[in-house]
Amino acid sequence: MEKLVLYGAGKRGRELCELLTQCGIAIAGIFDSAPDKWNEKIGAIKVQPPELLPQFFDAQYCITIGNDQISSKIRDGLIYKYHFRPEQEVPYAKLLLEAYKAAPELKQALTPHAHIGGSHPAVLFDCPNGLSLGGVQSWTRDICSALIYAGHKDVFILSDQNEYDTPPILQDHIIPVYREHEDIFSKSIIQDQIEIIMSKLPCRVVTSWINELMLAAYLVKLQYPEMVKIISVIHEGNERVYAAYLEFIECLDLVVGVSQDIKSAMLERGVTEHLVSAMECPFACEENLSRTYSQVGTEPIRIGFAGRLDTASKRTDLLLKLFAVLAKREIAFEVELAGDGPSMTEMERWVQASGLQEKVRFLGSLDRSQISRFWKRQDVCVNLSDSEGRCISIIEAMGSGAVPVVTETSGVREDIENDVNGYIVPIGDYQLAASKIEYLFRHKSRLKEMGKLAHDSVFPKSLMGPHLQLWEGFLELL
Repeated sequence: MEKLVLYGAGKRGRELCELLTQCGIAIAGIFDSAPDKWNEKIGAIKVQPPELLPQFFDAQYCITIGNDQISSKIRDGLIYKYHFRPEQEVPYAKLLLEAYKAAPELKQALTPHAHIGGSHPAVLFDCPNGLSLGGVQSWTRDICSALIYAGHKDVFILSDQNEYDTPPILQDHIIPVYREHEDIFSKSIIQDQIEIIMSKLPCRVVTSWINELMLAAYLVKLQYPEMVKIISVIHEGNERVYAAYLEFIECLDLVVGVSQDIKSAMLERGVTEHLVSAMECPFACEENLSRTYSQVGTEPIRIGFAGRLDTASKRTDLLLKLFAVLAKREIAFEVELAGDGPSMTEMERWVQASGLQEKVRFLGSLDRSQISRFWKRQDVCVNLSDSEGRCISIIEAMGSGAVPVVTETSGVREDIENDVNGYIVPIGDYQLAASKIEYLFRHKSRLKEMGKLAHDSVFPKSLMGPHLQLWEGFLELL
């Protein structure tokens, strides 16, 4: 490799520097914007201020900062202030892969086991954030349970070591793993997961993000190409996720988007068609809808939200603005929020300060068995996220007859026909969302009509049978 400099002396930068040094990849300099890091040493290399970058104008550079917004600003500064060229940048992912391929400890972990070469492949699913309530977690538990019920006994979930309310059928199928969530590319964790994979060869590995298990499986596949297949499910559709997958696409045998939008986005970015597929996530849904709706007159319209209470990922700040608009327009409404998250306390304070505590209730996290009953209490499902993959909460709501009023994120047009079985509004447009809810409040007869159409449109997609067959094909278990 040509002369290389790293920008970022935080934890990721330090560990990358150590890893590259161990693997014989020379580093010419390390830079950071924070004055308190200047003159610190990482190994034998002194951290320098960015003003000294011009002396390395011809070097390749790698930005080690994990935060996308910060790294984007740094990249702009390198290009426009210090006159580096975009083609000089080496992606963090590429350096990691090169270093891991050469790391002595990981090579040692790839030593052949005597029993390699079983007759039936094991299947390892990764649940990176534990097995608590969430779309990824629910899907993982459901598909693994279905595979085991279908007779595929060597199906396992790699999860953290916390205790969860796990279905009995999965009790003997959880492999506890240790994770440092702040360091998702830890060499020691990758080594541990290589050892798990080696003990299960041949195997299929299914991840829901670019993480240690995916990298570990890739290293094993390089050594035993016929014994490992790596599939990653893309659960979110945005540029950050697409860019990350494109960096690591060489590691994967298949990427599966949870919407056709995600599949199309990957194809548009140059991924070959045989590497990309799409799926619909099954969920609990009764074939025949039976429920009631708010009646005509001044009876409040019932609005529900289920998901993580987080401004960053779910734009719960826009939910609060929506409630304020409805109150200002003197719409009678009641809201139930199911979920927990970092924005919950702030939201509760806002509700109190706005005098809406009689209208907005916080239920906390609900058990899976309560989700259908929750949605059958709601006339409307609201979701104002900037980014989703294909939000399972919206689909579950539709399956219970709640009318969706949601932003135009990935996959919604696959389930919602605007003004027929729900409403789709532009990203960020809480005012228009409020207008759609106001319309439904003033035309309550449409709730039953649209709610039934919402249910009927998603019920066929809720069935596990076709989904199980799809995954048996992906995993080559048929």
